[in-house]
Amino acid sequence: MPVARAEPKRRGVSVLQRALRYQAMLADPTIRNRADLARRLGVSRAFVTQAMAILDAPPDLVRAMREADAAGRLVTQGVWRTVSRLPPLAAVALLCEPLT
Repeated sequence: MPVARAEPKRRGVSVLQRALRYQAMLADPTIRNRADLARRLGVSRAFVTQAMAILDAPPDLVRAMREADAAGRLVTQGVWRTVSRLPPLAAVALLCEPLT
């Protein structure tokens, strides 16, 4: 795996895709733990931990996030901040709601 670079400041980054990317990077034996990954990415360990906490969301919510991302409605950090405060069924309904 190539050496990770500092996390670029981008708009419209899917929090789920970021979490999955971090999870895949942690599978690399050269990356010892989340703190090591954070150093390589140029972000804090807390940021990595918080980003990966999305993977602990209820399965229906993760599925809804995948579907929203696939439909071009990226679940960004701002969207996640709102959705994560809702009860799971309300969060899923919000993510599955068509854009008008």
